[in-house]
Amino acid sequence: MSKKDKRVYPRIDIKEKLKFGEDTPIHDGYSRNLSPDGMSISAEKGLPTNSNITIKINRATGDPIDVEGKVIWVSNPPGMHTLMGVKFTNSSEELLRLYKSRSRYK
Repeated sequence: MSKKDKRVYPRIDIKEKLKFGEDTPIHDGYSRNLSPDGMSISAEKGLPTNSNITIKINRATGDPIDVEGKVIWVSNPPGMHTLMGVKFTNSSEELLRLYKSRSRYK
């Protein structure tokens, strides 16, 4: 079963600035895609697989969205930023509203 087959919600491409860290969001990055269950992050520095992660999504409009999760996978493609897959351990109504406003999944 592929990762896509396990997802409740399809991921949508969305690029938002964010900060992340294990306890405090201190590293800069960008979202690559997002669902209410998880997201992919691109950053200069990543966290190890299985790390707990705290994320502050700094939207262009509206208040930031704070979420917590676990790093499921990490990839370091040559010549690119580190990529991380995150599964949320908590979500929020704000995150669901952002997802629905940017997707066809209503």
